[in-house]
Amino acid sequence: MIPNEVELRGTVRTFNPDVRERTIAAMRRIFDGVSAAHGASHEFQYTKGYDPVINDPALAAIIREVAGQERIIETDPLMAGDDFCAYLQIAPGCLFFVGAGDSSAFPHHHPEFRIDERALSIGIETLTASALRFLA
Repeated sequence: MIPNEVELRGTVRTFNPDVRERTIAAMRRIFDGVSAAHGASHEFQYTKGYDPVINDPALAAIIREVAGQERIIETDPLMAGDDFCAYLQIAPGCLFFVGAGDSSAFPHHHPEFRIDERALSIGIETLTASALRFLA
């Protein structure tokens, strides 16, 4: 049985806005080609999500310096979406995590999440010291 209609949904996440645009263009070409090859029609709708968060290297260096290398945990880039990218389109910035989650409890964005309050002083200390260093 071949259905009359198909709906596909998904996300496109990249670390580079140009790669995202090329990916969307490639998807359009693929849908156009498949539809033409089978005498079908299609509707392509793409809702743009958040751009990638790309930290300013100079500000990231300040954060690294004031936090202290021993407190830095390097991670691979994350494919998570964050509206912080909108700030970075206006001014340089640096998104970082302060360890406010508790691995034995509910994760961030869960309705039962409870912040580990010990992280508040780390965040305040890091933001204050980095702002003073930046303005010096």
